[in-house]
Amino acid sequence: MKNYPRRLTVFAVTCFLFVTFSNAQLDGDALHLGIFGIGLHAEQYKISDVITSSFNAYNSTVLLPLNLTQHFRVEPEFGVLWMNDKEDEETSLGISGGFGLFGMFQKEKVNFYVGIRFLVDALTMDGFYSYNGESSKEKYRALKTGPALGFEYFLINHFSIGGEFGLRYVSSKTSYDIPDTELEDSKAEMFNFDSGLFVRAYF
Repeated sequence: MKNYPRRLTVFAVTCFLFVTFSNAQLDGDALHLGIFGIGLHAEQYKISDVITSSFNAYNSTVLLPLNLTQHFRVEPEFGVLWMNDKEDEETSLGISGGFGLFGMFQKEKVNFYVGIRFLVDALTMDGFYSYNGESSKEKYRALKTGPALGFEYFLINHFSIGGEFGLRYVSSKTSYDIPDTELEDSKAEMFNFDSGLFVRAYF
């Protein structure tokens, strides 16, 4: 697993550079993107939750796209992470943040982009699990990175809707706080497929 983050980064950077320095930009009626925008990651659906997990994990974030050129975007994001236990209906809230680097090209009313996202999650789960009859308090931290591919369709000049698909390498650590019990931190490495719906407005 140790080489996977490096390989994903190299792959994403290669795609990003290819799109950024290609001559795919059209002349004439091609889109002209505003320099600064604000958006919402309106929905996130994790395939891995359906397959393996006993809880759902969702992440809704605010996006701040900064188009330095018509071919290069930096996109910070921050938002709320929440988990919902499928059986006990317990819910916990946390925070999420990070940024993306993307190469872009436009065709008619559609802006296509490819690049890489870096994200960090921090979540405290209270009462999700119990040990020897004692309720546990768990702190979850995760670093996520991987390539992302997306598009946005412009309904009007400064407003778009779109979607994104990404592969995430996830490195996480969970620490436990249980009365009269000592447990070592648990660490995990895995891959997740993420997809989402986006709305963005540009100025």
